[in-house]
Amino acid sequence: MDADKQKRMTLKEAFLGLPEEEMFKYIDIFRKTLSGSIGKTLLNMEFPTEQETKEDGTQVFLMKLLESKLTDDELLDAFYDKVIENYGYPENYFIILVHDAYDIPKITTDGIENFDASEYVYDYILCSIC
Repeated sequence: MDADKQKRMTLKEAFLGLPEEEMFKYIDIFRKTLSGSIGKTLLNMEFPTEQETKEDGTQVFLMKLLESKLTDDELLDAFYDKVIENYGYPENYFIILVHDAYDIPKITTDGIENFDASEYVYDYILCSIC
């Protein structure tokens, strides 16, 4: 995004298809995103109950985005538009949005994690604004 809140470009690439050097650059960004503190580098998002009972509530929108696994271009554009509309930064910035899935290892009866079997797959999206 540029300082005039215009989308400069959008890329839609599979993370594992990126060159190794570029992958490590993004992994660094994601690490910083997840290791921040609320108010400094992390934003705490609240979802007021009265808003979330509506079909167009923020949480409903984010769940649709998650369920699409970032393949729905209309939802992606709407997400970027919402960020642009609500993020008050006067200079250029870069929005990185990724979908991933994490297998939660199964715990055996003797308390050992079995990484070959999972009880649940946790899907999530991560957004970094740089």
